[in-house]
Amino acid sequence: MIYYEKCRVPALPALLFLFAVLSLAGCGDNEASPGSVATVNGEVIFFQEVEARRISTFSPRTPEAEAPGEEELQRQYRYAVSRLVEERIICQFMKKKGFELDPAQLEEREARIREDYPDGGAFAGVFLEEGISQEIWRDGLRRQLTVEHFINSELRPEIAISSEEVEKYYRENIKDFVISEQWHFLQITGLDRREVENAQQDVMKNKNASAAQKEFLVSIHDISMARDLLPEDMQKALEQLEAWQGSEIVQYEDQFRSFVLLEKIPERQLDAATITARVERVLTEKKLKGIYAEWLNKNLSKNKISLAPALFRPVSQSAPGATPFPVLKTPSLPDPMLDFEPSANGAP
Repeated sequence: MIYYEKCRVPALPALLFLFAVLSLAGCGDNEASPGSVATVNGEVIFFQEVEARRISTFSPRTPEAEAPGEEELQRQYRYAVSRLVEERIICQFMKKKGFELDPAQLEEREARIREDYPDGGAFAGVFLEEGISQEIWRDGLRRQLTVEHFINSELRPEIAISSEEVEKYYRENIKDFVISEQWHFLQITGLDRREVENAQQDVMKNKNASAAQKEFLVSIHDISMARDLLPEDMQKALEQLEAWQGSEIVQYEDQFRSFVLLEKIPERQLDAATITARVERVLTEKKLKGIYAEWLNKNLSKNKISLAPALFRPVSQSAPGATPFPVLKTPSLPDPMLDFEPSANGAP
């Protein structure tokens, strides 16, 4: 999980949902544990777990992001509960099959996550800021590793990809396997036009950007980018150049700027081995989702599940960003390590 500023949920909607959710629907259970949101074959899912999953999944990408309203907040909780119930079903299934996660695997994965945090305090700080217990996070990590094992041992062996399927997908998505024309060039900027000009001439003559960077009062950046992604003014400056030729020096904002072209790499298609590997990966993931949904739907009736009644309250279609998410009726394929793994600079 990328660390973002903690979402400040309006107190009233959060409290209203919390009060509603703490009264667990009976569904055959005479009494519910305090703070329980759901049970799966008697195993309780507590509100703290649901809140940790909701935060890890829906944390805003910017501190200025608008906090969710009551209906959107409910949708987020319902999604979090759904994922946690799915995990419980899978983990209990694997336990019946005799699977027990090796503690060394948990320690190894946690150690890999902690490597993103050179300072041990920074790692703990993520949990303090988000209000998530490290023990709850670790329990979630344990379940995620079990789900990962379930997917690899129970589902993936059922998947077979034929050469005909690969060929068909490739033909229908051929543009996805073409690399656009790439331009590799140096951008030279500085406050003094003469310094930029001298640096450009030195680079063109000696072909050593690092040396020029040290000798002249300029900044030199090595850039590789698809031609069609470059701004129009940069395309115009570079399009007529050959390798190691320089562009005209122009004023750009409060600086002077020029370019030296290094290479133009023509549009090209990926090699056959890479195409095959990518297509097989895409098709495998598609089939995996279908197999997972089929497995979950088949096994739901074998489990005794109790859910809080507030989870089924209708969600308004008109609420900004809110869409109905019936618990367990739209099974989602678990992404092992995606929801619980903190990362200093990664992506969610």
